[in-house]
Amino acid sequence: MIDAVGPEVTGLQIGDPAILAAVPDAHARGTYAEYTTVPASRVVARPDGLGITEAAAIWVALSTAYGALFEKAKMRPGDHVLISAASGGVGRAAMQIANQIGAVPLALTRGHREDGRPARRQSRRGDRDRHDGRRRVRPRRHRRGLS
Repeated sequence: MIDAVGPEVTGLQIGDPAILAAVPDAHARGTYAEYTTVPASRVVARPDGLGITEAAAIWVALSTAYGALFEKAKMRPGDHVLISAASGGVGRAAMQIANQIGAVPLALTRGHREDGRPARRQSRRGDRDRHDGRRRVRPRRHRRGLS
């Protein structure tokens, strides 16, 4: 909730519900405090019907994806980006961000078998059964003509 605005701020008013966008120096600005002062460019109007908890959850996923794609990976338009855990909140946010700037997101996620159990993961050393974490690596059996 916006408690005060500077004299040159437009588009934001006292009492407006808001979301803080990425604040580069969050540790110095006290964004975990009850009150904080941030540039107006870092404040986004919170849509009607979106509660405080949901608004915070959305921004956490988006800022995590943004930091990984832009600050760490230096993603640019046209880049092909492999996004692991693409069905989760951060993964979906990363796909949206990549699409928005013109990159090509390649989604990687884990499926389920028809019986509802998680699908086995593939590794370069063969199939591993990781359902209970106690089983050993099973050697992969190769069929004729398949690798």
